[in-house]
Amino acid sequence: MENQKSENKAFIFPIVMVLFLLGLFLRLVKADAIPFTRVDADLAWQALEISKLRNSGTSPLALYTGLTGFLFWITSTSNFFARVIPALLGSSLVFIPYVILDRKYPNTLVGWSLLLTLDPVLIIYSRQLYGPILAISALFWTLVLLYKKKPILAGIAFGMALLAGKYFWLTGILVGIYLLINYLFNKTRFRESNRLFEKPSSKFLISTVLSCVLVSSSFLLNPSGLTGITSGLVDLFANTGNSSLPALLPIFLLMTYSLYLLLPFGKVLTRSTRQTWPLDLAFLFVLIFTTVLFQNQLPGLYAFI
Repeated sequence: MENQKSENKAFIFPIVMVLFLLGLFLRLVKADAIPFTRVDADLAWQALEISKLRNSGTSPLALYTGLTGFLFWITSTSNFFARVIPALLGSSLVFIPYVILDRKYPNTLVGWSLLLTLDPVLIIYSRQLYGPILAISALFWTLVLLYKKKPILAGIAFGMALLAGKYFWLTGILVGIYLLINYLFNKTRFRESNRLFEKPSSKFLISTVLSCVLVSSSFLLNPSGLTGITSGLVDLFANTGNSSLPALLPIFLLMTYSLYLLLPFGKVLTRSTRQTWPLDLAFLFVLIFTTVLFQNQLPGLYAFI
């Protein structure tokens, strides 16, 4: 019986690797034929300028321009390579269940990885240059690596997240509100959630700074890229005006197309206890409210129209 369990565990990583490759394929298939939006074209042009060792100016998404500029420099310039970084980071989410879940339950682990592989919203985000997938991936890996007590790797991931433009700050606002709700409704849960953020080690801080400097400067190819570190915060509040689309449309698209984001609703309806349901419902309310408030900051959802 023990040998059978060990044998099953040995097959988990190859299965997850296959799902990663499938996710990468879905995100890159015919990538060179996808038309560029104006913002995407500007980012690709900045990456091209970096690869030619020219001053590219301040990037609204320094994580993308830094990594793609370096990729252009070591390979070649093409529409396909312009979309590799978002696809690669988006596909990397498939490994998160393998890292944090108990491998005694391979069906659950593989099921979560399959969900992250096929989720249509994540696929759409990963096929864009200017979108939230870079922030989502970097922040999720930061939390996972902090949970696994890997401060150096977590610092590298967090440094990358800081360069993910306005989407990093939008996610940070949401996390801050969630922690506040935790504190107000359930102080025990707040202490558990806050444990990951207590007393960051020097290794974490140093690796965060080095990651920011190296990636934003495209590994020193473009020293002026350091100005992109704070551009996301400015960009967040620069475009929060009127939107030409109905306020409820992003919420409808989130609920309709994303299997992953439907799960919290199911949990609230079926598993919440009398003590926790106010907290879960409050978090979902904040998620919806934030989506409405920053609806024009979610361009990836409009690709479904």
